[in-house]
Amino acid sequence: MAITKDSIIGDVLDQHPETAQLFLSIGMHCLGCPASRGETIEEACYVGSLLCTRRRRRQAGRVPQRCPAMSSETHLDNRLRLCAAFVRQGARLADIGTDHAYLPVWLCRHGVCPSAIAADINPAPLQRGQMTVEAAGLGDRVQTRLSDGLAAVGADEADDIVIAGMGGELIAAIIDRCPYAKRADKHFILQPMTKSEQLVRYLCEKGFSIDEQDCCVAGGKCYTVMSVTYTGNGGEPDELLCYTGKLRPTENEIHLRFLRGHLDRLRKMALGDARYGVLADRLEAFCDGDT
Repeated sequence: MAITKDSIIGDVLDQHPETAQLFLSIGMHCLGCPASRGETIEEACYVGSLLCTRRRRRQAGRVPQRCPAMSSETHLDNRLRLCAAFVRQGARLADIGTDHAYLPVWLCRHGVCPSAIAADINPAPLQRGQMTVEAAGLGDRVQTRLSDGLAAVGADEADDIVIAGMGGELIAAIIDRCPYAKRADKHFILQPMTKSEQLVRYLCEKGFSIDEQDCCVAGGKCYTVMSVTYTGNGGEPDELLCYTGKLRPTENEIHLRFLRGHLDRLRKMALGDARYGVLADRLEAFCDGDT
């Protein structure tokens, strides 16, 4: 493949894994996280150079109060943009698994959120998030916090809670451990990287409602995002619903593309268990509008 400034880092690493050493040597130390793998080479270089410049100025005692404005295109790919679209105007934000803190910084800079908590379980990504916050000059509005899920986020500190960039099983576990998740005033924006069907099953069983669901393509991959609140109307979901959620494949090509991914996986699983073949047939009929 020809590598240009517009090449996606994840695609380059998949086809040329030897380039990882080069990326690391020039300061790109977060190649394994979902956010960085979805960036173009130009975007990653921009962020890296901005933060390095700020560090040099700090060392020289010449740090400006605010760095030059960063464009929203630089910091939010389509996946994070879709998450941002579900955040309510004026809501205090908690971004769980924040990594670079791109999302809370973007939402605060654009006047959507008055304040935000950027939380991560690991110190290294949290440090990257702190650097992003400092570079944006938003230390008074965005607070980074070491937290296992929502454990270190108080019940009255956030209205909208984004949990993105991790598996559906882990997202379900984070919600399940949260003592205030079932409060009527809490709004979850969930973006599972894998096992979305298991997350939907958990939500249905525990009385959460998927109020809206959409899909996008970022870095050549298809993702889904759910807007979720607690209603208390729980129960055993239909198996097909766990895969389809609130998606509308006959009306939206990206929804169809996402469900086709599920369908391909079910067809492969059916080779070892015929029950998955029956479910695949139902899902295909749903995608074709035959249900």
